[in-house]
Amino acid sequence: MHHRMTGVSRHRGSRRAQAGFTMVELLIAMFVAAVLTTGVVAVFIQQSRALAFNEDLVDLEQNLRIAMDLLHRDVRMAGAYVHEIFPPFVTGGIDHNGDGTVDLNSEGGAGNPDAVMMQYSPDPGDIIRVYNGSAVNLRVCRPSGYQVGQILPLSAPISPVETRSIQVTSIGPVTCNGVGCPGNNCDRIVFSPGLSSFNTPGGLGASYENGRIWARLETLTYFITADANGDGTADDPGLMRVFNRTAPVVVAFGINDLQVEYILNDGSVTTNPADANDIRRVRLALSGETRHAHAVAGGPATKRSRTMRTEVQVRNLFY
Repeated sequence: MHHRMTGVSRHRGSRRAQAGFTMVELLIAMFVAAVLTTGVVAVFIQQSRALAFNEDLVDLEQNLRIAMDLLHRDVRMAGAYVHEIFPPFVTGGIDHNGDGTVDLNSEGGAGNPDAVMMQYSPDPGDIIRVYNGSAVNLRVCRPSGYQVGQILPLSAPISPVETRSIQVTSIGPVTCNGVGCPGNNCDRIVFSPGLSSFNTPGGLGASYENGRIWARLETLTYFITADANGDGTADDPGLMRVFNRTAPVVVAFGINDLQVEYILNDGSVTTNPADANDIRRVRLALSGETRHAHAVAGGPATKRSRTMRTEVQVRNLFY
């Protein structure tokens, strides 16, 4: 009797175990799983947004550092070898592409970006004089390092400043005839004087007086554009760089403001100096914003901004 009752008890327990979860148990399990999944998804979304924000911010800060490093280096070169002949900086209106139209300003005014334009010569041998002999040519301290076919951008320190581009046709040794080079040794640079695609706006020509000083003047211009990618829409700001009035190139995206201040030899600070030769140091400020809007710490989605500042001692003017 006891044996049969034990058998029945075991049989009933086995059937109860095979019956599975009740509806209430399933609902509770589903609720707990939903709560856990919601929490995991919320954490994942928050972490993804934080990662996207940090990546965007790091990208902006890297662009600012790259742009400031290049700008700092170029500003230090202003006036190299020409500071007693040409102003190291072009202040006021700036014709950045050489088309005769002022399209930038060194002082953009309150709330607007500034532009900065530096002038320099790459080496001291580039101070030259026109010599009108049997052929139009220049005298440059030897060795000039020029090559046949090379295009030289030149400027004369007169008012207004004249600029020309000439192409070298031949080079040969010659006495300097008053240029003042060591040993009276010069390179005689012969070039095509007429108007052409490379001689703009017409070379030098034989009409220029003997002895006029010209310089192989190079220029660098920085300015802010709202359309750095060139798609015709002002939604992608960037810092642009122009070398010798050629086509602008993008230095860095995301930069929307450049502010420039000049410190003069008397210690005063100005945004528009009357005489650029009085400049000794330059203060620069670059600002930018992230390319996308981000919602951080529950706030509204906005683009985040950063500003980088530096002061440059212009080494060619610190005397």
